[in-house]
Amino acid sequence: MGVDKALLHAVARDAQHDALVDVLGGLAERWRTSVGGSQLTLLRAHTKDAMRGDGNGRPTRCFDATLELRTSGPPLEHDLFAGLASELDAVAWIDLCALQLGAHRSFVACDPTPVRFQYCMRRRHDFSHTAYLERYAAVHSRFGLETRGIEGYAQFHIDSEATAAAAEVAGVPTSRASSVSELHLASVEAFFAEGAHNAKLGATEDEDRFVDRAASVRWISDAVLRLGSLPSASA
Repeated sequence: MGVDKALLHAVARDAQHDALVDVLGGLAERWRTSVGGSQLTLLRAHTKDAMRGDGNGRPTRCFDATLELRTSGPPLEHDLFAGLASELDAVAWIDLCALQLGAHRSFVACDPTPVRFQYCMRRRHDFSHTAYLERYAAVHSRFGLETRGIEGYAQFHIDSEATAAAAEVAGVPTSRASSVSELHLASVEAFFAEGAHNAKLGATEDEDRFVDRAASVRWISDAVLRLGSLPSASA
């Protein structure tokens, strides 16, 4: 698997949401300088979010901000993430953060959108990581392709080995997630307007066949900062 993307998810310490976003914004500036041919997007989670919770729709702790780094150049070097825990410690709960490395797969390409739905998914125990990703891309992707009220749809396939190595260097816990589904939205209202159609697609029923939904989390964020661009724009 090629490693062309990193996601840093963070949970803010109490009353530190603005400060967390500021720190991640500074980190984005440095990563852009360090990684050639890169595109960075900083996402801030909605405070009022009907989608926020686990894969079964139950309330649970989710991430408050995400910094996405995509590159069109060589695979990301783990040294890029050295000292990350120390930098975030004053504004984020380090034991609740997640650093994930892997491959971006675009199924419905689009220009950058102001809103993004993320679903951080964990494989069911009876699937290997490889088998999970194969089914996720080949079978489950059809639900994203048929979803209405979105501008774009992408999958992030997490590389377990690269993620573990980067997390050790960064000083954050190793993420046990397997993938992240991304719906790129023009607005929450446009997405929710198609709720009746989307509910009939049967995506959750298919997830039960290979996803540990209780151990997965989903939430909606606004894009608050974008830096750089890739040679060919995609979702």
